[in-house]
Amino acid sequence: MQETVLQEIDSKRDITLLSPTGTGKTLVFILKILSEMDQNIHGTQALIITPTRELALQIETVFRIMKTNFTVVCCYGGNSFQSEKNKLKGNPALIIGTPGRISDHIFRKTINTDIINNVVLDEFDKSLEIGFEEEMKFIIESLTLNISIFLTSATALNTYPDFLKLKNIQVFNFLKDSVNLKIEYFLLQSTPTEKLENLLALIQSIGNSPTLIFCNQKEITETVADYLLKNNINNTVLHGGFEQDDREKALMQFQNGSVNYLVATDLASRGIDKSDIETVIHYQLPISEDSYIHRNGRTGRAEKTGKVFLMVENTKNIPSYINAEPFQIKSSGKKVDFKPTSCTLYISGGKRDKINKGDIVGFLIKICDLKSEDIGQITVKDKASYVAVPIHSAKTIIDKSNTERIKNKKVKIEAIK
Repeated sequence: MQETVLQEIDSKRDITLLSPTGTGKTLVFILKILSEMDQNIHGTQALIITPTRELALQIETVFRIMKTNFTVVCCYGGNSFQSEKNKLKGNPALIIGTPGRISDHIFRKTINTDIINNVVLDEFDKSLEIGFEEEMKFIIESLTLNISIFLTSATALNTYPDFLKLKNIQVFNFLKDSVNLKIEYFLLQSTPTEKLENLLALIQSIGNSPTLIFCNQKEITETVADYLLKNNINNTVLHGGFEQDDREKALMQFQNGSVNYLVATDLASRGIDKSDIETVIHYQLPISEDSYIHRNGRTGRAEKTGKVFLMVENTKNIPSYINAEPFQIKSSGKKVDFKPTSCTLYISGGKRDKINKGDIVGFLIKICDLKSEDIGQITVKDKASYVAVPIHSAKTIIDKSNTERIKNKKVKIEAIK
């Protein structure tokens, strides 16, 4: 898909890219806007707008990994507005963010829009669905140049809002490729009173592997998570009621493998950059076909196989877009060990303190006699860092960190629970 689009794309036309989740849309639009950015121009040349902060942060990570010479700032609700304002004074070449926060910055004139000529509206359908049309309209109408628009979606777009003023649209539609994803679908019938028990039995039959459990309400996610924890299934929770720091910590635990079960609302159906999710469980059926597609798109990624389980109370009321085989839970007869083997540590220092991944590796090896291969995924943010370490080493690291420094900075280290 990526090669086809990049070869055929016409920079003089507005673009719509329709493709299943996990097929590389992010890389396509980043490469497209990079090819049209000018290193000799100082100022913001492009915007990437996403419906969720998680997706914005994911795109920022991909952009930074590419190690271009262009500066980038990520803006989203829940983050410090003043901190973003200070960064924007440097007129970054690229700004990535959510519609509400980007429109707020433009309204307050903390984003200079004079030379912006490229706008990406990633997961455009979701931005419309959750009510960001007015904010997107304000952003587009605030841009003075003749801009190029790049829309992406994992579901079909039948109409386009008038405010986009799209002209001569070039459409790349790869949605038919979704049928080729290596995903198996299963229906598990369960009464309301037995649902939690059946979920536990299903997990025990699947084994301890990366799994997303979707619910429709945040209260249900908490109920499910508490029940699993009481039954020794370590998990973490993600829903819209969390503050940004708590969302970040939940995602870090899941993405670095220190927790294999994430119980979440549809917030997690977009923006999770984890290619090894083996199973998606719909504890509650999604409210729309679009949500169903995006949830399922979290598994079967990067040429891997995946399984989707739908827990239903009545098989006669299954939406027509769902096609799944009946499933009966069968015990493998083997006892599955669900005890966590790693732990995610929070470190109160990051890029602003000139701390990098190498500094953290060296620090851990020094105070705990770890080998580099024992240390898991490290993520360094502006003000904090996260690292996965063997669970038996976590207490030693925390205790010894009281007398040690990273890059001459005294940091606080604690385990995320």
